[in-house]
Amino acid sequence: MITTLDPASITEAFDRADMTFWTRQAPRSDCARLRFLLTRTSGLDALAACLQTKEHVLSQVLAGNTPCGDRMLSLRICREVIRIWQPRVRKRAHQKLIAEDGSIGVHFRAKFGFTAGAGSSDDPRLRLMSIWLSPAHTASLLRARERGAKEQELHSIVESATGESYFRVYASRLRAVTLKEVHFIDFSFDSAGS
Repeated sequence: MITTLDPASITEAFDRADMTFWTRQAPRSDCARLRFLLTRTSGLDALAACLQTKEHVLSQVLAGNTPCGDRMLSLRICREVIRIWQPRVRKRAHQKLIAEDGSIGVHFRAKFGFTAGAGSSDDPRLRLMSIWLSPAHTASLLRARERGAKEQELHSIVESATGESYFRVYASRLRAVTLKEVHFIDFSFDSAGS
């Protein structure tokens, strides 16, 4: 499946990372993807609203196994399938990671900065970083994800967790960590036993 997800979105970074847990591939054609999405929504009108299009456009795509002519619609269809594919498989994988005190690796290119004790600061500057979060931060992030936390809440958790993980020794003195202008962010998973 092509991954047409926003490289700067934390929510969509989770979707990309969760693809590693899939036990079978998601549908590949727009028609097959729409058929799957219809099984998860309350009708064609609700699906059209979700995908920001008209019912008759979706009906035309469903009529044949041909790609839809609107590239942006095709991308929205793909993103929606990736977002909801195999939720139980993802949930089990996340719960196992939490139970085994696993860790999430956060890999990003963004403006990262901090302020600490009185008068000390490092203004945000563009950095390429990879940080492994503590099991506690991993659990907090996965639980927020499972309950459907929005992008801004996930961003705040990642910001705080990366700051505390990066500055482990001085974490008690940190006042604020900022993560701005994210160019890309990716997650990887590692259980404590591996």
